[in-house]
Amino acid sequence: MDNSLPRETRLHKLRERRNLKLTEVAEAVGIAPSSLSAYENDENKDISLFALRALAKYYNVSVDYLIGLSDNEEEILTPIETLHLSDEAIHFLKSGKINTFLLSKIISHPSFRRFMIDAEIYVDRNAESAIQSMNSYLESLRTSLLEEADADPEDLWMRTLKAGQIDEDEYFSHVINTDMMEILRSIREEQKTDKTTVDTTIAAEMEKAVQEAKNLHGTPKEKAIKVLCSRLGIQYDDFTDEEFAHFIKVFESAKNLNLLLKGNQRGKSIGFHSKRKGRGKNKRL
Repeated sequence: MDNSLPRETRLHKLRERRNLKLTEVAEAVGIAPSSLSAYENDENKDISLFALRALAKYYNVSVDYLIGLSDNEEEILTPIETLHLSDEAIHFLKSGKINTFLLSKIISHPSFRRFMIDAEIYVDRNAESAIQSMNSYLESLRTSLLEEADADPEDLWMRTLKAGQIDEDEYFSHVINTDMMEILRSIREEQKTDKTTVDTTIAAEMEKAVQEAKNLHGTPKEKAIKVLCSRLGIQYDDFTDEEFAHFIKVFESAKNLNLLLKGNQRGKSIGFHSKRKGRGKNKRL
């Protein structure tokens, strides 16, 4: 999920979203269709200030949005205080520790309001009194029937009165989880057709790494380092055995080596046989 859309992609999306033809936009803003086409398809095509202002006005977005300086089409200078965000919240959003683009998609989803209302009901205990009153009534009725009517505690009606009592935490856990999963599933489906989203899944990447490792030889650590090198674009095939041995020793000095290698050793990768290009005999460390 990537929010760093280039100018040409933004222009194309703005026009597509409004179901407009290139000629319609060209006529409305006074720019040649060929120029508009170039703006939408050629990242190296220079765009004039006149064209930027005309397109920004036509699409009702900011120039900053069109040229990629901002991801906000309209809201640019909204005062922080109107959002009621604490200093801690702002620092966290700016920390880079979370995917703020995904967060934005979640917040702007049509079902997010329902999620927040359900969360507010739970946090503010708005339904606590009603749930407790209902539970008390059902339990009182059940107890009365057991004591006065000598009812069977395991029959259908007694079990129904017991099952009808609600555990508030369990209930809202289900409700809130349902709300959030509806949002996430919707965003996930949307990403399937998003060209700016990486097509390769983590599982596919892992499978690719395992397949690469099957064509390598050496100790498990050597194989993992070779796969990692291929991910980094390091041409280890051109190393001599001596150079490769020294290279691995350098890698072994890295503090986070084991953490890096774990990502390339998931799944079974035993029994790989092939020869590495290089001069001299292969060595095992």
